[in-house]
Amino acid sequence: MTDLWGLMMAEHRALDPRLRFAAGAPQAAARQMRGSLRDRDTALLVAEAAGRVVGYVLAYRQQRPPVAPLGDFAFVAELFVHPEFRRAGVGTRLVRAAMEALRGRGARSFELLASHANAAAVGFWRSLGFSDYMLLLRADLPGADGEGDRP
Repeated sequence: MTDLWGLMMAEHRALDPRLRFAAGAPQAAARQMRGSLRDRDTALLVAEAAGRVVGYVLAYRQQRPPVAPLGDFAFVAELFVHPEFRRAGVGTRLVRAAMEALRGRGARSFELLASHANAAAVGFWRSLGFSDYMLLLRADLPGADGEGDRP
């Protein structure tokens, strides 16, 4: 599954070169995925075709602190479908299954971050009923543009 993670990161990087990752990011992603399997508040679901994993979703339920708007929510950390299997309902089925799993654990809403440069992804999420909620803004600090720096 980390091969799909790598493809996803390459797509993100092509959309925005500021999206760089540390050298150990693939190993950290693999550890996170393994740990997710033991976490009751995390949904790590895969789609298979012909005996291979062709997509996955990673979402987790969170509780808001008392100073935030009410309601536990689920955060979609990652969704990726191999390009050969897109536009066949794989992503939709993965997201709906994650929603159902985490709704059963108390999530009242789902949230995610999507790159404004990825019109296909934004359109996909909107087709599932997601709408604008908050706007994430960013400013890179001078001198923080080294290839090994984290964004």
